[in-house]
Amino acid sequence: MPCWSSSEEAMTVGEAIKQDGISRSGLWARAVLWPVFILAMALGLICTLYIADTSWMEQKPWRAFAMVSWAPYLMLAFMIVDYMDLCLPLAPIAARCGLIFILGVGGSAFVLASVFVTGFGHTSAIIVLACTLTVALAGLVALWIWVDRMYRTVDS
Repeated sequence: MPCWSSSEEAMTVGEAIKQDGISRSGLWARAVLWPVFILAMALGLICTLYIADTSWMEQKPWRAFAMVSWAPYLMLAFMIVDYMDLCLPLAPIAARCGLIFILGVGGSAFVLASVFVTGFGHTSAIIVLACTLTVALAGLVALWIWVDRMYRTVDS
């Protein structure tokens, strides 16, 4: 899909999907498989680290949460983008690209934060990470509600 293109500023999400030739079943498959893939990746990471060094994980069990704290954020952000693709065809493509930008920046920040928190191993750092994740998830839900109310078509 085009992103931040000056020649196609007025293009909507529905028009971009039609132009790219993506089927509705393809959109549903992506909406279902992205969260499953992210969850599988997070669980695979935990299992790999646990198998590699069992004592490291048993000393501080919260490290498992810290290592995968990025997963809920990415899963929710991808669900919002997929919801926009499936249910909000009149939304501008720039709004979708903005959501993808938020997804990339927030996801990268949580990956880096989880690496640092796990590496340093301080219990107080995991509390800050958990609170930050909670605020970020609440912000994503608020953004989802706003996007839905802004671009949803109302049947007369």
